[in-house]
Amino acid sequence: MWDLLLKSGVRIGAAETALLFEAGMDVVKARSLASVGIIATGSELRDFVCRAEGPTRVSSDAAYLRSLLLDADVWARSAADDSAAIAAALTGLAVRSDVLITIGGTGRGSKDLTRRAILEAGGKLLDSQEADRCSGGASPFIAGELDGRPVIGLPGNPLAAMMIAQRVVLPLIAARSGIALHEKVVRAAFSGNIPAGKTGELCVSLCGCGDARIARAVQKGTGSVLLLRDAAGVVKVGKDGIKAGDEVDVICFIN
Repeated sequence: MWDLLLKSGVRIGAAETALLFEAGMDVVKARSLASVGIIATGSELRDFVCRAEGPTRVSSDAAYLRSLLLDADVWARSAADDSAAIAAALTGLAVRSDVLITIGGTGRGSKDLTRRAILEAGGKLLDSQEADRCSGGASPFIAGELDGRPVIGLPGNPLAAMMIAQRVVLPLIAARSGIALHEKVVRAAFSGNIPAGKTGELCVSLCGCGDARIARAVQKGTGSVLLLRDAAGVVKVGKDGIKAGDEVDVICFIN
């Protein structure tokens, strides 16, 4: 009689490798996760995640994204606010990455250089309708392509970057890796009111214990990184809005 050692689709980690070795299995069919290149843009970034003295800062968005993609091969670097520098970083990472992600410079102002950099690197910009839909039109990301690789430009605002990382980047990498993401959904009572006509996905925090959960809208505000602590998931807002006390489904973030 045979016992099932591992189900199809399970991640092969240290324990799984040892189990297969004990069972005398030297070769198994496996699929590697897509490799990801991350570019944090900003002349104030002295290093990717290391703190330094002087008028410099770290990229909490990049640190969050790199940790979120812990199981994937991640190549990360920073680039100054210069389209040529960003383009060079994109070109350099494209040879070793299946997916390219930039952080910052996604606006339409003269100092927002990500779109220009993608074009200078020989890439192209894609239709932004999907970006507008996923972000509710407030903080659209950039969708592009370079050498057949998707390029996602995340805004620098922590909340917007977090939501797009969870709702766009993770599904994209999972699809290219041939794996399925399993969403965790919890029911909660909504605190506050969302007027009719505002549709899209709304980031919320969760509090309470057991089955008595309360979902509160997380506001973008000044872009404080404390949002990374408070954000728990998203709720989908329909054309009728949400009233205080309504039961909602919260699609929980992966952490």
